[in-house]
Amino acid sequence: MRIASVNAVNREVIAMNEGSPRVVDVRDALLDLLNLRDRGEPYALEGTCNAFIARYGHLREIPFPEESLKQLTNGKHQKDNPVWAVRTASMLVRSLFQHPYDDETESQGIENINLGLKIIFGPAVIDGEERDPALKVDILSGTLAPQPRDLLDRIAVEFMRSHRFISNCQRCGRYFFKQYSTDRYCSLTCANAARSEAQRDWMRAKRAKDKELKLKKPTGRKRK
Repeated sequence: MRIASVNAVNREVIAMNEGSPRVVDVRDALLDLLNLRDRGEPYALEGTCNAFIARYGHLREIPFPEESLKQLTNGKHQKDNPVWAVRTASMLVRSLFQHPYDDETESQGIENINLGLKIIFGPAVIDGEERDPALKVDILSGTLAPQPRDLLDRIAVEFMRSHRFISNCQRCGRYFFKQYSTDRYCSLTCANAARSEAQRDWMRAKRAKDKELKLKKPTGRKRK
């Protein structure tokens, strides 16, 4: 059984919890969820989570085993809490990127991704209603087709489609979509800053080497 094509229009109409429905870019939602972590903190602060909710709406609670949640959140997780629902989703989606794709770790990375997607696409309570898994089985074609039920499912579908084009900025650490396979920085600002830092490091190394050579250079006149 294989996964059917997940190519679809990026922009989806998402029903907000407050106000009228609005159109949001699921790619933006995926990146914001990945980057939803305050510097120096194990998970996003309440204000950061509320900003995500204000833009995209509430995320449903992920049905993690209770013991796993305690380990992930140091026992601080709160059930039926919109902020913690966003925090948990962010930690799960970010964990899918923790295994590199090389010959030695690819199978481990794929297993990790499959487990995360299984949690997201599995049976869930959405808007107070128990819903079936978000995968449609087609026996004749031998495929599984994702059938998104809410924003979290749509984010997971977007992850399936584009996760190999997402990378960490080598300067600030933020996730971003690569336009080219060689892209290493999330913005021109980070690229210019990294270039300036590399030039300063090169100049420091050169001055240190010149100083070392000068000290080693023999002084005084040679006898005839």
